[in-house]
Amino acid sequence: MGDRLNENPPILAQPTTHWGGDPMQLKTRPIIRTQAKRFKNNLVRFIQGVIKSQEGMVILEDSKAMLSIQVVNAEMDLASYFEAAMNFGQQGIDTSREAEALMKWKESLHINPSHSLLPSWRLNSTSAFANSSRSPCKWVGIVCNKFGSIIEIDLPSSDLKGTLRNFNFSSFPNLLKFNLRNNSLYGSIPSHISNLSKLNCLDMGFNYLSGNLPSAIRLLTSLRCLAVPHNYLNGSIPSEIGMLESLVVFYADNNNFSGSIPLSIVNLSNLTKLDLSSNYLNGSIPPEIGHLQSLTLLSVANNYLIGSIPMSIGQSKSLVNLFLDRNHLSGNIPYQICHLKNLRFLAISNNYLNGFIPPEIGMLVSLEVLYAYNNNFSGSIPLSIGNLSNLIDLALSGNRVTGSIPHEIGKLKSLVNLTLSNNHLTGSVPVSIGQLKSLARLHLCLNHLSGSIPASIGNLTSLVNISLFNNSFIGPIPPELNNLTNLEIFEISYNFLSGYLPDNICLGGRLRWLEGIN
Repeated sequence: MGDRLNENPPILAQPTTHWGGDPMQLKTRPIIRTQAKRFKNNLVRFIQGVIKSQEGMVILEDSKAMLSIQVVNAEMDLASYFEAAMNFGQQGIDTSREAEALMKWKESLHINPSHSLLPSWRLNSTSAFANSSRSPCKWVGIVCNKFGSIIEIDLPSSDLKGTLRNFNFSSFPNLLKFNLRNNSLYGSIPSHISNLSKLNCLDMGFNYLSGNLPSAIRLLTSLRCLAVPHNYLNGSIPSEIGMLESLVVFYADNNNFSGSIPLSIVNLSNLTKLDLSSNYLNGSIPPEIGHLQSLTLLSVANNYLIGSIPMSIGQSKSLVNLFLDRNHLSGNIPYQICHLKNLRFLAISNNYLNGFIPPEIGMLVSLEVLYAYNNNFSGSIPLSIGNLSNLIDLALSGNRVTGSIPHEIGKLKSLVNLTLSNNHLTGSVPVSIGQLKSLARLHLCLNHLSGSIPASIGNLTSLVNISLFNNSFIGPIPPELNNLTNLEIFEISYNFLSGYLPDNICLGGRLRWLEGIN
């Protein structure tokens, strides 16, 4: 009823108003005083007049009666009149159409009775209060507004099997949330899903849906969350996606989407999470991706993307997680990446990136994980790497990195995994490596490292895996390695070591792989 109020509400003793088009936003100061009994009678007559309307225009049957109210004792504001009138009118809304639409869809599904959450979905038209008994508001997964109209259909993991073909979207004009995540739905997403004009959140993830993401989705202009991951959707991501200016979250990972990332996606200035990983996307990352300055997650991993990492990426200063791995990206790491001070996870592995690892990498002071393995990086490990005091996992293996392991590596006190294998590193392992008390995995194999194995490694009592094979280490294995009682894998073959294995290396009882002295 509230949507049908005209823009000229009745004047009651000349209240001061701030009219904004929405009766629920109307503000006025208390101005009416009257004797309680006369006031009550007149108010009832007024409300009855408001409720009778035609073609959306309010007809007041007895506004003169209200104007004749004498101001004496009681106080009430105009907004209260309208709220009372609307609540009175909305009690009579017929929601049977929504209930019947749900029942029709339920009947089209293949439901296992022993697992179904929908036994509460039934109509009882024999009741004396037929309309009330048809109300779906107490059904599992259904939430209604105070007027009995459905605003949420929330049925994740409900063992639903079937299609959306028989779902009448036009029957749910007030739906805000539609969650069918983790079921067994198949078939396509119908284009008339666009009839859900008020929808805020659509989650169809983890189903068996196929076909295109309909371009009509552009009509869901209130949409804030769009999640369709882990399906079999194909075709290109429609450029119309860029028209959803309210969108905050877009998950479309693990599908069969192809084509390029639409350039229009950079128009989604409110976007905080964008995951397009594990598809068949090609082309380049949009050069203006940095316009998405609210992004905290950007994942385009495991696609067929080419070209370079856009320099504009440094403008997305809210980024926490950046996944660009498993593509065909080339070129350098742009130094602008140093502006991402909130970045915690950077994955650029399994690409064709080249050039030096920029010293600016040391400015990413929040970084916890750096995966840059299996690229074509050359040059030395920058000394600034020691500034990354929060780093837990550092993986630079499978590149062409030269020079020595910097002494500054010992500053990474939070490091759990250090993987520098399969490079061209030379020189000795710095003694400072013994300061990495949290280290569990040390992979330095397949390099040109020389000198002796530092005794300080014996301080790393959390070590589970040491891989030093295929280097040029000399001398005996230091007895301090007896302290490593948590070792499960110890690989030291193909070096120039002498002597014997430490006596107590197996005392922990966990060692299951040993490649020893040749």
